[in-house]
Amino acid sequence: MGYHWLACFEAQQAAELYLKALLIALTGTHPYTRDFVELMNILQSLGIEVPEELKIYEML
Repeated sequence: MGYHWLACFEAQQAAELYLKALLIALTGTHPYTRDFVELMNILQSLGIEVPEELKIYEML
């Protein structure tokens, strides 16, 4: 079966923590959410350009 599921989980966690760290650097706080799309939307509202490749997750 492998450990692909674990690699995917860890990658998602790393991306989420990176976005939260960026929000802390910009605003001094971060929202208590695990929603990747919500974190990207908050960054967009702060004027950060989110790459088009990541916007596909809004549709999932």
